[in-house]
Amino acid sequence: MRQFTLKSPAKLNLYLDVLDKRKDGFYNILTLFERIDLSDIITFRENFSDKIKVESSSPEISEKNNLVYRTAKILRKDFSVSKGVDIYVEKKIPVSAGLGGGSSNAAFTLLGLNRFWNLKLKRTELLSYARKIGSDVSFFISRNSFALGLGRGDRILPLDIKRKFWHVLVLPKIKVSTKTIYERYRPSLREKTSLSRLIFALKDNSLPKKNLLFNALEETTGEYFRVIREIREILGNFKIKVITMSGSGPAIFGIVSARKEGEKICRQLKYRFGDEFSIFLAKTF
Repeated sequence: MRQFTLKSPAKLNLYLDVLDKRKDGFYNILTLFERIDLSDIITFRENFSDKIKVESSSPEISEKNNLVYRTAKILRKDFSVSKGVDIYVEKKIPVSAGLGGGSSNAAFTLLGLNRFWNLKLKRTELLSYARKIGSDVSFFISRNSFALGLGRGDRILPLDIKRKFWHVLVLPKIKVSTKTIYERYRPSLREKTSLSRLIFALKDNSLPKKNLLFNALEETTGEYFRVIREIREILGNFKIKVITMSGSGPAIFGIVSARKEGEKICRQLKYRFGDEFSIFLAKTF
């Protein structure tokens, strides 16, 4: 029976500025994406029928109410594919966390089915589908560790950054609706950091010592979920200088200088807070 698996990695937003509201109801943003090695695993398998079947290790993902199923259905319709497929998503990326798990799954479903069904779609065609499916999907199609995102986050400009960074991620046991946060968004009073300085710090490896990260949505999410501010304070108490929220939250992350430092902080966090938070150590991927 033919089958293969793909890693579907998460993302962080090192910089996220909300520019203006578009006529289609979305917002124009300027963001700096980073791909990290916290990954779901997607398995594609022949099922000898004409059905698309999607299953997941997460009870939060139903068979048909997810981007994986929607993506597969679009491709099969557009290319008149008669063959079915079983798709299994082993979830490691928390759902509704600001880490782009759903968008990543959609992107790697596009890539996986392009190969599985031998559609021979070129990168430009895959990006066209990605833009239709979701805002962050294009970033994962690009397969770059770092990239700027413009428009809805669907216009991607890859960045030539070779360095790898270690991150401590802390997630409270809450779900945040991206749609709701954008509806409640008001321009931040926080002073914006310099995007150009951030990119330079990524290239010369000085980022762990400079607080150049920025997320315009963090104040809004923090107003409705006090725990966001509490986690930022906790990471600050561990002498982490570079901290921000990813996407619309609730994932808060800090950048550390080395793996050993990150492992030590994660152990201490798990000892002190037990099951109160989900805690991950992740690296640029």
